[in-house]
Amino acid sequence: MNTILTIVLALAIVVSLFWAIRWFLARNFSFADFLVGDSGKYSLSRLQAAVWAVVIIAYQVAVIITLMARGKFSEFNLVFSEETIWLLGLSYGSYITVKGISSAATTTTEAARVVLPSQRKWSDLITSDEGLDLSRFQMLIWTIIAAWVFLNDVETYLTNIETAADLKPYFISFGSGESGKLPTVDMSFLVLMGLSQGAYIGRKLVPSHKVAEFREEYLSELESELSTLTLGIRFKESEFELIQESPTVPAAEKLRAHQELGVLKKKREKMEREIEEIKKFKTERFAQG
Repeated sequence: MNTILTIVLALAIVVSLFWAIRWFLARNFSFADFLVGDSGKYSLSRLQAAVWAVVIIAYQVAVIITLMARGKFSEFNLVFSEETIWLLGLSYGSYITVKGISSAATTTTEAARVVLPSQRKWSDLITSDEGLDLSRFQMLIWTIIAAWVFLNDVETYLTNIETAADLKPYFISFGSGESGKLPTVDMSFLVLMGLSQGAYIGRKLVPSHKVAEFREEYLSELESELSTLTLGIRFKESEFELIQESPTVPAAEKLRAHQELGVLKKKREKMEREIEEIKKFKTERFAQG
């Protein structure tokens, strides 16, 4: 059986299995929820964890398919190379660390801005409030490269177990003291991945300072500005009524006053929506906590 097709089939089976489990147990939720962080944005660390979950499970499914095609399913043993364990540790360690940072600082300058489901963008994976984020960008690139390298090694591994007379060297348990011939990623690449993860986590730690105070101050400033703006609109409305009734005011002046009033009202609507979203976010965070 073609090993590349085997890998593709295994990936399809895993994704289908995930979908079936979600449909039976949580059909009202979306797969996108796996990727949403505490801030409401798409999370790169969650994406990385999800990618490796699918890849590693698909690797084992591909092995099962290959052995079943040879009629040697009894030889199957669930084993991983040491490097694969380190790779999973980096991925899930990053996810847990980032989640801890987000939970400890529920609102920084970044988190104080509420992100509703309709406002989520895939660009959140590689951007921050300052624009394109190099730490996120390089981590995404290294994740893609690592997954490709690992799957390429899986393809070689499947080719070997398709033809090997003795399958024992291909199923040596982790910690046995022997390297075996399991799919792996070079340790130097893992070190590079670790540096990438460190840069990403370090970047997450930087903005976590006086978060709650910032959000409260920002909300208070918005409400104060809204109150002032509302008084200004009332004054403009009274002024506009007098202008409309005056026969001596030129039509152009009346039009300008009408346009200015419209601009102020749109600004007030925007501020009201932002205040409402921040309060809603605070309520949801309180209910979850």
